[in-house]
Amino acid sequence: MSIDEWILHKEAPCSSGRWEWRGTSFSLSGDVDLIRRAEEKGSQLTFKDGSLVGSDRGEWGGELSWHPLRKKAIGLINDNVAAIIPDGDNAVAIFGLAHLGLDYGYALTLRRPENGGWETREVGRFFSEPSAVTALGDGEFAV
Repeated sequence: MSIDEWILHKEAPCSSGRWEWRGTSFSLSGDVDLIRRAEEKGSQLTFKDGSLVGSDRGEWGGELSWHPLRKKAIGLINDNVAAIIPDGDNAVAIFGLAHLGLDYGYALTLRRPENGGWETREVGRFFSEPSAVTALGDGEFAV
């Protein structure tokens, strides 16, 4: 279910800055910097045999790519990367854009099969470009 942005503007901001999901209490306020850093410098998640690298160039697009050690980089997804989050031996990548009439976001899991490469699966759609993210544990994230 999506809540349209015009509804959110009618509600007063949460004074505690705390959220609760399935019995876990968390705050997004400290993790806003994760997405700001990604917008300014790009996102990177390093593994023993290479790195996932994401870029966000706003309306000019972005990309998620795999940079294996001593080999040529491989493009995976052509879209603005807001964050790359470790999830055990795998990762979760957060994408999105807000520009003119566009405003969207989504999350993909990235899993590495034994034959190498990366498999992706969409795990969430957002009604707007993501602005904060935090790991809740056990493979759950709040965006």
